Amino acid sequence: MGVDLEEIRGREVTGLAERWFGVRELEWMRQQDDELVAFLQLWTAKEAVGKALGVGLRGAGLRREMPLGGGEVEPGLVVTHLSLPGAVLAVAAPVGVGVSPTLDPACVRG
Repeated sequence: MGVDLEEIRGREVTGLAERWFGVRELEWMRQQDDELVAFLQLWTAKEAVGKALGVGLRGAGLRREMPLGGGEVEPGLVVTHLSLPGAVLAVAAPVGVGVSPTLDPACVRG
C-alpha cells in the first residue's frame, strides 16, 4: 500500500503538470473547478502508486497515467482519494483492500 498527502496551499503547478502529466490528465485538470486540487489529486496518486509498487516516484514513472478522479491504475491496484480539510490524500492499495468510506478525517489527522 502507498499513501501520499499534500497540503493545499498556493503554488505554481503549471510547469510541473506540463512536464509530467499526459494530455488526458492535463485536460482533466484544467476542466476542474479547482485546478490546484486537481493537480494535487493526480500528483499524490502518482506518489502513492510509486510507494505501493515499492519503486518510488521516478521508478513508478511520473508519466504513468493516473485514473482521473481515482480508480484502477493497473490490474490489481486502485487509487482512492480522501477528503481532508486543507490537504489532498491519496491511497494506492491492492484491489480488495479498501479504505473505509466512514473514515473520520479527524482520525487521520491524529
